[in-house]
Amino acid sequence: MHVHILEYLAECNRYSNTTLAVSEFLGQTKGTMSQSLKLLEEKEFLAREADLVDRRVVRLSLTTSGKQLLQRIRAGLPRLQKEDKALVNPLRSLLRTWQKDRGYAAFGLCYTCKYNLRLEGEQFRCGLTGEDLKEVETKKICREHA
Repeated sequence: MHVHILEYLAECNRYSNTTLAVSEFLGQTKGTMSQSLKLLEEKEFLAREADLVDRRVVRLSLTTSGKQLLQRIRAGLPRLQKEDKALVNPLRSLLRTWQKDRGYAAFGLCYTCKYNLRLEGEQFRCGLTGEDLKEVETKKICREHA
């Protein structure tokens, strides 16, 4: 579970780095997730910060130690080979069906969302929030994905 949390926080965008979002993404209760996050924070793998706009919202981020740990974990994992890419679409379809059947949020990469608006050049805007996005943010996981 802890590795999944680190992976998610490394890949999610600014709309998706809260305890609730991590809980929804991993299909866990907020209480269960709070305990796991507390342990990761105690081990200094993640940090909590109040949102700059809405002080009631707490944002989660990986610390340098958390990023380094995740890098070491990823280095030991096998990667899909080019010939295995044929598995991606069927697995993606299976996951979507599983999420829908269980009522889980779909999540998804920002750039594939119907709310992602490409403006001129390398400029993007979230049509849901009205906020400008950096190109790097459009490649992150978003809990508002549709």
